[in-house]
Amino acid sequence: MKRIVVAGLAVLVSATGCATKNYGRQGELTSYEMSTLSCREIDLETARVHGFLSHVDKESQFDGRSVLSFLGDFGVGNVMEKSNAVDSATTRLAQLQDLRTRRRCGAVAAAPETRPGIPGANVVAAATPDLASTSEPKPPTQFGRYTYAAENLPDVRSCNPYPVAKLSAQGPGFEKYTVACTDGDALSLRCEGGGCRVLK
Repeated sequence: MKRIVVAGLAVLVSATGCATKNYGRQGELTSYEMSTLSCREIDLETARVHGFLSHVDKESQFDGRSVLSFLGDFGVGNVMEKSNAVDSATTRLAQLQDLRTRRRCGAVAAAPETRPGIPGANVVAAATPDLASTSEPKPPTQFGRYTYAAENLPDVRSCNPYPVAKLSAQGPGFEKYTVACTDGDALSLRCEGGGCRVLK
């Protein structure tokens, strides 16, 4: 009888050890990617990372493995695994958005300019930076570390089934977002310490 109990416990421990879900990670942009990715490739990579986040969200739903994981470590392993996976994806998204801005993707190209006195010689006017604006602080990128978490708060989902969290401010250890609701209202959020909350 004792052997049966011991064998059963061994099987249970083994099952709970395998019950922790593994979502994988999104790697940070390499120096090669930063120097070679085109605007189209940046958009494709951004869509791929969003697909990864959707996969993580779907796989994190409650199922049989969630029960076994809870029996093993009260579900802490699954929560940490999801958090690390989402963090890796949001970091890559922020890097892609920053690269997209630096590549000036989506910017309207300057109109061709004809040089007088040189028939048929059309050149594109070079975009010269505004030196007066270089000293001004740059606005935050569209994506932040907590973008995904902000968009998946229950209060946010209830005000907009398809929310888009816009990064409005960021500082050491925190980020602020705004989300437009379907009724025309808007929510303000503050994210820090691994979580987000709606500001009253």
